[in-house]
Amino acid sequence: MSPDAPSRDDLSSLTAQAVRHHAEGRLAEAVTAYTDALRLDRRNPALLYGFGLVLRDLGQMDGAATCFEAAFALDLRFVDAADSLGTLRAGQGRFAEAEACHRAALAHGADRATFWNNLANALSRQGRAAAALAAWRRAVLLDPALPEGLSNLGGGLRDAERLDEAERAHRRALRLMPGEPQANNNFGHALQARLRHTEAASLFRRALALDPGYAAALCNLGLTVQRLGDDGLAERLYGRALRVVPDLPLARFNQGLLHLERGELAEGWAGYGWRFASGQAGGARQPRLPAWRGEDLTGKRLLIWGEQGVGDTILFSSLCGEAIARARSVVIETDRRLVPLFARSFPAALVRAARSDAEAVPDCDLHTPIGSLARVFRRDLSDFAGHAGGWLVPDPLRVAFWQERVAALGPGLWGSAGAAR
Repeated sequence: MSPDAPSRDDLSSLTAQAVRHHAEGRLAEAVTAYTDALRLDRRNPALLYGFGLVLRDLGQMDGAATCFEAAFALDLRFVDAADSLGTLRAGQGRFAEAEACHRAALAHGADRATFWNNLANALSRQGRAAAALAAWRRAVLLDPALPEGLSNLGGGLRDAERLDEAERAHRRALRLMPGEPQANNNFGHALQARLRHTEAASLFRRALALDPGYAAALCNLGLTVQRLGDDGLAERLYGRALRVVPDLPLARFNQGLLHLERGELAEGWAGYGWRFASGQAGGARQPRLPAWRGEDLTGKRLLIWGEQGVGDTILFSSLCGEAIARARSVVIETDRRLVPLFARSFPAALVRAARSDAEAVPDCDLHTPIGSLARVFRRDLSDFAGHAGGWLVPDPLRVAFWQERVAALGPGLWGSAGAAR
């Protein structure tokens, strides 16, 4: 080695400087130190990982991802790099890739509770609720004092309507981190599901006292005070949330509900259109077709697809007849349990069971979720005039069966004249 060649001591010194600068928030100096250190040892996974963290904090996500990938490729035992890459991909909305990264980390670090929590987050964002719950449970089993795991588990249990379990998980999380805004907000969200609005509001206010710009807490508090009867305050809270995060989906959706409750249908349906982005209606299907926005349907073939539960689909199916009258042809794809009922009720349409999102729909030109028909056909309360009455046709054989069954029961508690005995 020449006298001027950098030594191992130089590498150690540069590494220490880089780590210190990063910890102190001096990111530019950290970049310089990591760059100099990597010139001495380009295949050092710890250096690559540390450099990736700095680039991530600088918002240079592509560079950070490259560093994380390289660190893990050089040493499969360097599982933090794979996990960090997964978290980065999740932040970019690439949840399937995030899942793959977290699973790669777990293949070499299955005892890491945070890895299981991060995997669960990626699974949840893909709509795989049962798998996410199992992963959150694994995280909490490995580390019963992992507050974010407990809080996330509580949220998953709430979504599964297992409200007692959700409340217990949130209480444990809040005991571990009482000063954490998200823990307060999430617990409030769970109580909101139990219609305990006053208690929920106090938790949302606590979250906002800790973080006045917490947009999700503003939305949740808005909905809670709306349920408590203060529409004016609710509207102001949604406005505050949108000033913090313009076009925040949950704020737009909640605003829509407020407008609908006031009978302001045009504005209400516009807000209701944010139901998919806000996570209030599950994952939106994306057929390989242009979306119908209410334009003329003459000569067009329209796909109407069921988007929510059976009850909502039945409710919005009251609008299918009007779409059928305007289009050249209509295909209705719905829950297979509703196919016979809808086929009887809408004989002019082709009714079939819902198919995979990824499948093409060659027999249609445009598509719409069934809940979006209202924004076209019910833009004002006056649009409901003349549409009273039923729209679903029962099975005549079942009608006859039950008529005979009820008649065979006799008068029961009522006399033949209809007076109570």
